[in-house]
Amino acid sequence: MKQGIAFYHQFIDELIARGIEPMICLYHFDMPLSLAERYNGFTDRRVMDAFIRYGQKMIACYGDKVKYWLTFNEQNLYHSPEAFLISGYLQGEKTLRELYLIQHHVMIGARPSDSLSAPDEAAVSDGRNAGSRSGLSGYLQTTRYPLRPAAG
Repeated sequence: MKQGIAFYHQFIDELIARGIEPMICLYHFDMPLSLAERYNGFTDRRVMDAFIRYGQKMIACYGDKVKYWLTFNEQNLYHSPEAFLISGYLQGEKTLRELYLIQHHVMIGARPSDSLSAPDEAAVSDGRNAGSRSGLSGYLQTTRYPLRPAAG
């Protein structure tokens, strides 16, 4: 673990040295296999408790260098059947109850006050720490004519 933490310290330092403001997303559909196998991913509250501890550890390690944090990438997907693919879910019948459990646990972990307990509490309240990033595929129509295939 120490090597991984040291690697990301160096990585973050290199970003900053090049004028790039780092932003960390704590979960981007990358459930540790051991948690998926042992607890069936986010269907189990113990995984969310582990996630919150992980978030707090990352803040403790990198909070002095990183201002911007996301807990989950595209948290809005956890209400859809894709939740079974991105939450560490490995076994079960993909019931509505399981889907709600996944969404419930993810919503708990997405609260910045829980997962992102920064040493500098102002970081949580001043907007630098967002709960999640939503993925939307909608586009505003800027013309009264629908898109047409290119002539060719």
